[in-house]
Amino acid sequence: MNQPSFSNPESSGLSAGLKYGLLASAIVIVVLAIIICTILFLKVKRIKSDLLAKEKQEAKRIILETRGEEFGFLPDELRPYLVPKIKDEDLEHIVNTTYVNYAESALLIGSNVEFEYASLNHCGYGETAWLPEKIDKENWNRAVLDFPEFFKKPPKILKEEVGEYNLIIVANATQANLYYYKNYYQNLRPNGMLIIIQNSTSLKTLKELTALLKTENIRYEVSPVKSKFLYIVKS
Repeated sequence: MNQPSFSNPESSGLSAGLKYGLLASAIVIVVLAIIICTILFLKVKRIKSDLLAKEKQEAKRIILETRGEEFGFLPDELRPYLVPKIKDEDLEHIVNTTYVNYAESALLIGSNVEFEYASLNHCGYGETAWLPEKIDKENWNRAVLDFPEFFKKPPKILKEEVGEYNLIIVANATQANLYYYKNYYQNLRPNGMLIIIQNSTSLKTLKELTALLKTENIRYEVSPVKSKFLYIVKS
């Protein structure tokens, strides 16, 4: 006659303890992973902040060498006429970039970026052309007439892209990233750079373009200032 079997209470208790131990270990691993990721994120953020600070210092040095004097960034007097479409920190970064890269020729593309163009034309290195996707002609003309001191360099407004540039900057984009890459990358000089400041319109297609750039072996970088910037370099 078969005898009934009974589980060993001590064995059951050990099994439950082992389960709790494994659960506790898993929690510890997850917590450690979160801590490590947070530390790495903060380190990367600090490194990028340091790089931006160094870039500003380098731009300041070049500005002093080029102009013989410092200037206050961005023509604030124009703001009642020309409404900025990107954040001041992003615009100052673009101005600095024209100096750090000794950009003799730059092209700005975008919708209603009158303030951004006036700032680049007044503060930037070299000559900046503008290919407006949309323009507020009335307020632009008022600003030019009322503040000629900010327009000592004659504005160069294009109806279509002409020639080659050291820098091509897209701000307040109305099209997908791929559109600007396909249409304007070809207008870069060797070692020139296409910069697309991401907004709600362009950001949707950022992954699509970066995947294509990897496939085509094109150098690029995605990095934040205040907004996210996509840099594409022509080798």
